[in-house]
Amino acid sequence: MNENQNSLPNNPLKFDASSLLDNSEGARLEHHFELDKLPLNLEGGEKPQEATSIKGFLGLIKTLSYIRVQGKAEADVILECVRCLRDFPYHLTFDLAEAYRIPLEVYKHRHIEPGAIDEESSLEVEDKHYINLTEAIRQQILVSLPITPVCGDNCPGYQDRLDEINRQSTLHEENETNEEDVAEPIDNRWSTLSKLAEKDIP
Repeated sequence: MNENQNSLPNNPLKFDASSLLDNSEGARLEHHFELDKLPLNLEGGEKPQEATSIKGFLGLIKTLSYIRVQGKAEADVILECVRCLRDFPYHLTFDLAEAYRIPLEVYKHRHIEPGAIDEESSLEVEDKHYINLTEAIRQQILVSLPITPVCGDNCPGYQDRLDEINRQSTLHEENETNEEDVAEPIDNRWSTLSKLAEKDIP
């Protein structure tokens, strides 16, 4: 069992797995990772926009056609409460279980039985020896989010938010009413005609 220290400086979620690929089946590496921020690429301003303080521990095991990744991780996100519609911080923990297909080129000097390599995996070892965990972790964060996020047991609920909206609406209506109540200025040029009209009334 070895501790892998070969993650790339500009991406702690991508690291060199060449030493694992050169080993026999059953070889194992362990990998700790930490990342300050990971964009979650949700559309339309949907929350959370990013995850922060991502860290975890992984074990990687080589099989005939895959590098299997298993581990645990945690991250912080900002969610919107479904009751009061306010943003709140949320800490989540999640498991990782992925299989990275080893490219056929790695086996070009070995005899492999037909059908032994499964070509259907969407994740693959990159450039023949790099494992990139970025997309796997992004997806796992998204599927680990609560379906109906609530800010906590002391959430004021939708009524508090509704009261706030009603107060704002009432103030707006009062302002409009006050503007309507302001008397229009009288044009003095018509005052003489008004007096004549009053004299004509029997």
